Amino acid sequence: MKSSLRRLQALNTFFTAVIGVALALSASAQTPAVLTASSAASQKPNIVIILADDFGWGSLGCYGAPEQLRTPHLDRLAREGRRFTDVYNAGSVCSPSRYALMTGRYYWRTDRKDGRVLDYPAPLHIETNRLTLASLCKAQGYRTGAFGKWHLGLQAGPGNADWNKPLTPGPREVGFDYFFGLAANPWNGPHTFIENDSLLGRIPGQEVRVTGGHNPNSTTSGIRKQYETQYSKRPTRSGWATGS
Repeated sequence: MKSSLRRLQALNTFFTAVIGVALALSASAQTPAVLTASSAASQKPNIVIILADDFGWGSLGCYGAPEQLRTPHLDRLAREGRRFTDVYNAGSVCSPSRYALMTGRYYWRTDRKDGRVLDYPAPLHIETNRLTLASLCKAQGYRTGAFGKWHLGLQAGPGNADWNKPLTPGPREVGFDYFFGLAANPWNGPHTFIENDSLLGRIPGQEVRVTGGHNPNSTTSGIRKQYETQYSKRPTRSGWATGS
């Protein structure tokens, strides 16, 4: 347990980042009765971690971005909070970096040694009894939530996820009280959002099936409407992006 805590403390300095993927751990979501019952609980800070893909050192004004690239709100967070200048990256792509941030472990300590992202229908890659950043915070009285791109697998496996069944185990089994987001990359499918363990927008009586999940033109049947994923020609920007 102590070694896991040390790893998680070290990884709090880890800053890479998926536009639209955020881990939000908020003490303010507690009821007033809970907050007034303990002065210690009321003093706990809110914790928000944003993990974004393809986000470099020079992508923020507070780290020396060009004048044309303005990030005033994130600059304010750095100015009024804490700005790290010593960064260690546990992985150069999505799933490995997410796994390391969540668990404090290198991705190659799992059965995946190649350092590549998980397949979009892969089973959950974190053991449900493993200490995570979310479960650590939850044990300290926080209410926890994950929003955006998950890409750490869903369901128990060993085969691929079945989108027609509850998507559990998933984020809620590794420490989150609430999840709203995507299974993997926006173009992978299924092309609808997931709330907790449920796929939203399903058409009653129809099977959900993803076709061509590895390419940008993939489709999902059995849902009312696919979200938009054709954003490649739009200018890159910090903040929320359609389909991300």
